[in-house]
Amino acid sequence: MCSIPWGQKMVEHIHKCNRFSKDRLSQDCFSFFVDSEQLGIIRDDILIHFERFPSVFDVNRTNRTVKLSDTLKTSETRSEAMERVLIQLRDEKVIKCLQGWRNECYSVTKNFMETPVFAIERAAAGLLGVKQYGCHLSAYYRSDSEYYMWIGRRSPQKQTFPGMLDNTAAGGMSVGMNPTDTIVKECQEEAGILPELSVKACSVGTISYFYEDERGLFPETDFLFDLEVPRDFIPRPIDEEMAEFYCWSANEVKTKLCSGEFKPNCALILLDFLIRHGLLSPDKEPLYSQLVSGIHNSFPF
Repeated sequence: MCSIPWGQKMVEHIHKCNRFSKDRLSQDCFSFFVDSEQLGIIRDDILIHFERFPSVFDVNRTNRTVKLSDTLKTSETRSEAMERVLIQLRDEKVIKCLQGWRNECYSVTKNFMETPVFAIERAAAGLLGVKQYGCHLSAYYRSDSEYYMWIGRRSPQKQTFPGMLDNTAAGGMSVGMNPTDTIVKECQEEAGILPELSVKACSVGTISYFYEDERGLFPETDFLFDLEVPRDFIPRPIDEEMAEFYCWSANEVKTKLCSGEFKPNCALILLDFLIRHGLLSPDKEPLYSQLVSGIHNSFPF
């Protein structure tokens, strides 16, 4: 049970998921540019490694800016130069998160669905603080006006947030993928939900937050999907991303959100589910408006 009011506990969690402060830009962070467009933010503890590659990174400590070299004029040349730098740093074992190399690339863009400026290894995206996009699906069914939700537990072998509670299926959006393609793929791989069922998922909006941890900075937008499944449907782990699944009532999920067991962004996604389905009432929750606004953060670039 929550030791403090549930709404206050969730407001505190929202703040934890938005740890990055704009004041940091004048303290220990640098704005990252390609040409004249700011695409990310780099922490000083990470920048000291990139400064070793002046042919790739043009660093101006006076103006607190980092610019990808103007000699790199195409998406391909930028991607190749970035990969060379990251592979060297990975092999030197000087940045911990690069040891979780996934051989999966994210597109780096100023705005969603624009032509990629370059591509970057997924494990390294937080080093540049570039915008990232993910897709999350909540599978549920209704019985006698009660909502029941399928909640996953991440494998203890996961590179990030091992053993924590998660949504039914989720994944980052790789190069060349769109939100629907991504969620259909993740549904089958993580939860054994076949395409003939997952294509019925409804796109229901987004949440956004600016998370920070030892891996770097994560200004992230997640595209959300709801999938109402038959009562006899049971998801099953397929690709070792998930360890098991639980079917909990909405009230049980609400209580568990206070436990600290959920992967941080997944708790925000379930909070959004409770709000959208009217399972959280402004008549009974004094902090309702703060909860609604808190899961739709803006980024400083």
